[in-house]
Amino acid sequence: MDKLLYAKKPARYMILLFFALMSACALSAPAFADDIILSIMTDSTTYVAGENITVWGSAMMFPYPVSYVNISISLIDSSGETVEQIIDVTGEYGDFRSILHAPYVAGLYNVTVTVINATATVPITITVFVSVIDIAEMRAELVGDSFVISSFGAPEDHSITPDPSMGDVMAAVYTIDSNNYYMLLENVSDSYDRLYVSNDADFTFSGDDGHYLEEGSVLNIGSQKYTIWYIDPKGNFIVFAKRIRHVFEPPYLETGLLVLALDSEGDPIYNTEILIDVFDSEDNIEIFNLSVGYTDTNGILSTTLELSTLPGTHSIIFNDGLASESYRIEIFSLIVSVVDTSDNPVDKVSPGDTIFMKASVLDSEGNLIVDDVEKSEVKISGHGTLEKMVLSPDSDGVFRGSYIIPASAKNKYLVQFKFMYDGKQEVRNIHIDVDNNDLSIYPISTGFGLSGSLAPGESSAMIISGSDIKHKNRIDLYGMTDGCDTSAISLEAIYDNNNVDVSDGEYQLFRLSDYVNYAAMPKDVRNRLKHVYGDKSCVMVFNAPDMGGIYRLAVSVNMDGDIKEVSSSIRVNDVFVSIVSPDGTVLPGERAYFAVSAQDALTGDNISAEAIVSASLLKVTAR
Repeated sequence: MDKLLYAKKPARYMILLFFALMSACALSAPAFADDIILSIMTDSTTYVAGENITVWGSAMMFPYPVSYVNISISLIDSSGETVEQIIDVTGEYGDFRSILHAPYVAGLYNVTVTVINATATVPITITVFVSVIDIAEMRAELVGDSFVISSFGAPEDHSITPDPSMGDVMAAVYTIDSNNYYMLLENVSDSYDRLYVSNDADFTFSGDDGHYLEEGSVLNIGSQKYTIWYIDPKGNFIVFAKRIRHVFEPPYLETGLLVLALDSEGDPIYNTEILIDVFDSEDNIEIFNLSVGYTDTNGILSTTLELSTLPGTHSIIFNDGLASESYRIEIFSLIVSVVDTSDNPVDKVSPGDTIFMKASVLDSEGNLIVDDVEKSEVKISGHGTLEKMVLSPDSDGVFRGSYIIPASAKNKYLVQFKFMYDGKQEVRNIHIDVDNNDLSIYPISTGFGLSGSLAPGESSAMIISGSDIKHKNRIDLYGMTDGCDTSAISLEAIYDNNNVDVSDGEYQLFRLSDYVNYAAMPKDVRNRLKHVYGDKSCVMVFNAPDMGGIYRLAVSVNMDGDIKEVSSSIRVNDVFVSIVSPDGTVLPGERAYFAVSAQDALTGDNISAEAIVSASLLKVTAR
């Protein structure tokens, strides 16, 4: 087969990581399990990063083929980690053919195929051409618009007054449409990562209100909504970007491209060439080693990228895998959903439930297409099941169909919609979970009941509750976990925004009625929790992280042998704030008044009005 070689300029040194070529193709020894004979092959034994790995084979239960069953095809590295996995279905004669992708890490890999309980493996080798360059981190994204503010300096140089409580700060003024945006960038822990923005140069009383922005925050600048795309930790510049959907329809010809290149010290890399490879939806290469520009003094390349005219998903690889992006070209719009009997979208159903598939086809002007649709198929697969059906349009031009989930079904199901119009095909996938029960966890506070925030470093609690997916009734989690026992419920981790577990591993479990007494909750809070959750839920008591921020708490629950994992975001704050509108309703043009109250997160005591030095109205939205 043709090899994809990554050529570079002669001025660059190249290192080729390679292994010995074993043979032209790889063939596994047949795998036997319960009389299933599984044979697999790959089209080669060695691949260059980015190439397609074609895997084919057959499954037989002699003398009959193992037809229309799910198969798992995995690419596993030398450490045993799965780097790619796809689920396919055998054909009428037990045959299959699928494509994996050679990763951008050299080494010895195993291609493993599993059919029911038969497994076969083929070893392959991946080689990578590595450029000797200094890029340690690269970010890339397709955007609508972007700009950089690099004029940060001392606050007095911009006539800006910071709050006395702020530490080391840098200041800048950005002007657009005759409006000034005053900015303070604060160094919190050896890194500038908090941004304050105001239309007033006086930032007094802004240091302790917690209303700062960070990477990923969204704000309005010049009547446009921008995301803080990157904050230089050394305080030299900030990148703002207008994020967009990566789905395009004709007559779109191009889109904005934003790339950032950093060295191992986190400093921008100047004058670095950005190269891209683009692959179409069939993983065929469309563009090879194209230079799209060079980075500026901030390590930024802001340019435009010409879009493909071919329908489907297009993948972009930057500088041999340092970053990746993708976008989709749609010749027509396909809107799909899976709903219940009440026409509500569902992503969780019970065995035996009936699901309803809906699909609408629209042209570029939003008009429904019905008669000219050439294909309207749905494939439903999961738990050894494969069903195909054709959706038919109703009187409103919406294509519909229904399916009964088997009584023995469990785990994930895939509902795949395939529609064709004007010779072009669009595919949409919806994944649904099939189970009898659903679990949720909610943070609670001793003084406030259900709470979105926890106090830093303090003993905190989460309600663990379950419901019957089919009938929405509360399940007896206490009885299904041996009385909320630690052998059945465990705290897996508390992850920070870097996905690092910051939990101390210590926790206690209570029945809800026992916990409200143990925590000496106020009577009204106690009654409210009991009314909502009854006495069938459990409570986990743990220590909240010491630092403020947003975390993800993960819990594992064994319900009579059925193990489930559930997670929830928690916010750690020093102060709890509530807002109440005494009037409730106002007329258009009337002035609205709000009462703001605050409580100490550690003690639950009310904070006096004199101690609240500032309260700002950030956003008002209409529903």
